[in-house]
Amino acid sequence: IGSTIRQLHIRAKEHMNTSTSSVFKHKLICLGSHFSFKILAQSSEAPILRLKEAMFIKTMRPQLNNKLEYEALQHFLF
Repeated sequence: IGSTIRQLHIRAKEHMNTSTSSVFKHKLICLGSHFSFKILAQSSEAPILRLKEAMFIKTMRPQLNNKLEYEALQHFLF
């Protein structure tokens, strides 16, 4: 789970081609797997977008999001 203010297909392509990305690393582990990206929520305001991201990470607990990423977003949660 992540957030971006750019178009999804551009951000997804960056993830798929950046060796330090968690998505890229996951792609290597799951060779041949089909990847898809989905918009879970939208906002035109960056703080609201980050809040929504933090809430989704907290409730869904995805494996690709690391603990440091969650801790960085915790201040957005109540």
